[in-house]
Order: sequence, then structure tokens, then C-alpha cells
Amino acid sequence: MGWLLTALAVVMANWYLWYRYRRHASKLEIRIIEFFQVCLLIPTGLYFILYFSRNIDSVWVQVLSYVAGLYVATLVYSCILFLFFDVLDFIWKHLFKKEQGAFSVSWFHRNFFLFCLAFVIAFYGLWNGTHLEITSYHITMEKRESNLSSLKIAFLSDLHIGGFIRDEEILKIVDRTNEWNPELIVLTGDLFDESTSERQKKLWIQGMKEWNPKYGIYYVYGNHEYLSSTFEEDLKLLEHAGIHVLEDEVVNVEHAFTIVGRKDRLAKRRALSDLLMETEDLPILLLDHRPYYEDVSDYDREILQLSGHTHNGQIFPFKPFYDLVHLYAYGYYQEPSYDLLVTSGVGMWGIPVRIGSSREVVQVLINFN
Repeated sequence: MGWLLTALAVVMANWYLWYRYRRHASKLEIRIIEFFQVCLLIPTGLYFILYFSRNIDSVWVQVLSYVAGLYVATLVYSCILFLFFDVLDFIWKHLFKKEQGAFSVSWFHRNFFLFCLAFVIAFYGLWNGTHLEITSYHITMEKRESNLSSLKIAFLSDLHIGGFIRDEEILKIVDRTNEWNPELIVLTGDLFDESTSERQKKLWIQGMKEWNPKYGIYYVYGNHEYLSSTFEEDLKLLEHAGIHVLEDEVVNVEHAFTIVGRKDRLAKRRALSDLLMETEDLPILLLDHRPYYEDVSDYDREILQLSGHTHNGQIFPFKPFYDLVHLYAYGYYQEPSYDLLVTSGVGMWGIPVRIGSSREVVQVLINFN
């Protein structure tokens, strides 16, 4: 569904720009615009075909991804800026009965400036997508019968290992995660997606062997893994590397804390209340790919849920729509006895662009009292 919406958005944006220029530009200007649109649409279309067929494990396709990302983002922001000023012109002419538009500059100069502004925003998004941040949270939970006073967690989600997360970037993520010396590492889904080659999967697994947290590495699947045709093979690959893959399972870790790992909502899964019945009187870490609260009002212990999925919108203006769909799209939310921490994720999906959000590895320090 994601790729269909992306393709539809690109086609509609191109049509809008073409229709808009056709009304105002000369025939020569129209031909030039159409030429550039075709020249950019061909590599963009080729890139997306290769992306969804898992054939992007090469440098030249990575270059295509940057061309596609820059083009799509420029297209999106050009449409937003053009549409905004078209609406202003319409209001100015029809509401205030003015013959000219709201701005005295020529149609060509105004739109050239807006297009350049859209390109600059898109280029920033491309640059921002190459940076990985560290975000830290300090959280307090009830100690219950735990033998710990604190716990250091490295929390990663939505890596989407593939076209944008190249070999050197994989090693960088491993090192940035290790530098905090976490006692526990958790990954909440979408480690792989449609673009991940078998070679990159094995390279990531090899990199994860550099991690040696005291309490292990725990993983739950996201929606992209369940859509993969290599689901069972990926499961064996992770388990062979010593990763604890949890599918509606409960693990009481050394009388210190409990981890509840859930299947994604795409799969048939057990009720959370049933899983909580299997826990001991310990602090509970709930791993669930998607950030939804569930009714556990009958349960008298504190829960910390770690989730991803949203990418914090990845690109504005999609972020406000994500905020509508996901009430808890990013950050730390507190409800009585049920806290939710949502990360924007390590990777990107579709195009290597981040605008209005950042890639991050999350460091969580829990103090038990």
C-alpha cells in the first residue's frame, strides 16, 4: 500500500505542476519543463522498481535513490508552495476584487524562487537523512521484587537495512549503540524491508555480534517483516546469531525485570492481558512495534512500552497526518501505571530524506525505586 500511495502522490504532483505551467508558460517553456520531468521521472521510476524487487544492493542504485529522494521531495514542496500562493492569489482576486494577484512580481520569477526554495528544503532533507542522533531518556519505575537499582537500555527500531543503510552505515550504527555500554539492547521491528538483500542481512547479523550486553538482545517483528517472503529464513538467521526473537512471549530476566514481546498487529496475536498473567512481580518492559495503548486497567503493575513504526512522519507534511493516525507518534507519554516511549527510528523508508524528524538511537536509563 505504501508504494502505491507514493506512486500516486508523484503522479498527481507531476500532473499539477504540468497543468499549472501549461496555463501560464510559453510553448518552449512547457517543452523544457516536460523534458526535465521525463528525465527525472525515468530514474525515479526505475529506482522504485528496483527498491521493491530487492535489487538495490549497489552503489549506482544508491545514487539513483538520492536522485529520486531529491526529486520527490522537491516535487512535494513545490506543490505545497505553489498551491499556497495560488490560493492567496485566488482569495486576493475574488474576495478583494483585484485584477492582479497578491504579489506584484512576475509569475515566472515568483515560481522560479519557490522552486529553488523547495529544492533547498529537499537538499536539507537529504543531508539530514545522513545523520544519526543519540536521544536520551531518564525514567523511573517501581522496583517491585527486582534485584536492580538501574538499567541501561539501547533502544533501536525501524532500521530498514537496505539501500540507504549501506555497509559503512551498518558499522556506524553498531558502534554508536555500543559506545554507551548498554546492559540490554532491544529492537522493535522493521529491521529488514522490501529493499534488504541477503548479503546485507548477513552483514548486519555479523555486526550485531559486536554487541555483548549483559542481559542480551531482544527483538520483535514489525509490519515489514510480516510482509516479507523470507520471513521464516530471517527468523532462523536472527536466532542463530543469538538474538531473542519474541512472538507473544514473556521472559523473566534473571529476577531483574520482565520483557513482554508482542507480534505485530498484522498477525493474529494473544491479548496483552493474557500475557501479563505470565509475568512475575518485576518491572515490565513491553516491546510492541506499533505505538498503541491497550486497556490494562485491571493490572496493578507499572509498564514501560517501547515502540517505533511511525518514523515521526519522516517527511513534513506527512508528519501531521501521522499525528492524526497515531495519537502517540513520537516521544515519551505517561499514563497511570503505563508509560509509552516512541522512537522516530534509525532508518528511512522509500526515499533517503528526513524533514521535520531525525534518525536516532535511543538510550534509556531506568532507575528503580
